[in-house]
This record gives sequence, C-alpha cells and structure tokens, in this order.
Amino acid sequence: MGSVLQGSWGLGALLSSAAYALLYDSIGWRGLLLLGVLPALAIVYIRQICQEPEIWIENRRKQRAENREFRAPLFSIFKRGMFANTLTACWLMASAFVVGYSVGGMFPSYLQKDLGLPTGAVALPIMLQSLMFFLSAVLWGWFS
Repeated sequence: MGSVLQGSWGLGALLSSAAYALLYDSIGWRGLLLLGVLPALAIVYIRQICQEPEIWIENRRKQRAENREFRAPLFSIFKRGMFANTLTACWLMASAFVVGYSVGGMFPSYLQKDLGLPTGAVALPIMLQSLMFFLSAVLWGWFS
C-alpha cells in the first residue's frame, strides 16, 4: 500500500497532463492553476464527512491515559548518532528532486518551445510517463 500511496502522484500528474491537453488553449496557465485548488477544497469536505474509527479513538485514549503515547521529537534527527544519516537522506532527496523535476518540468517546455509541438502532443508523453511511474511503483511495491 505504501508504493500505491507514493506512486499515486503519478496519477495526479496524469490528470494534470490531461487537463493541460484539454483546457490549456481555452483557460491558460492561470485557469489551470485555479483548477489545481479543487482537490484541496475536497479535503475540507472529506474532513467534515469522514470520522476517525472508534478503535483508533479508543486506542489513542488508552495510550494517553497510560502515558504510553509515542512521540518522536523533530530535532532528534540532528543528534550526534543520527546527523550523518540525516544529511545523507537530505542529499539523496535533493538529488532525486533535481533530477525528477528537471525532467518532469523542463521536458514539456522543450517539446513545446524547441520542437514546436502543439498542446495535445506535449501532454501525451507526460501522461504516459506518469502512468508508467504509477504502474512501476505498484509493481515494485508488490515485488518488495
């Protein structure tokens, strides 16, 4: 399930690419940016409708009453024994963001500006890339 959750951003990228292909010529980038607010507004609705499961509420109450609630302070990752791991993880994540976003962010611009492809033709490879990211995340999650 962790791989499905982590890989689901590929589905979001797929939907945003589809919105770009279908709507960019009519509403522009500002309209697409406003469209991106809709999922955030859905969170308000979900928070109002969905309730926490009773067993979770009961377990949390018991943990607090017995003083067994687990808390990991944020700054514990900067202690002497963890600092090298923290820096390594930050370096790896920063590298992944630079590589991922330079490909994901600059490739559409290259297709449109340098190659002169129309909007729909630019969105198709990004949609396929996003779909394959999701499917590969699910596959490797199952495999692991």
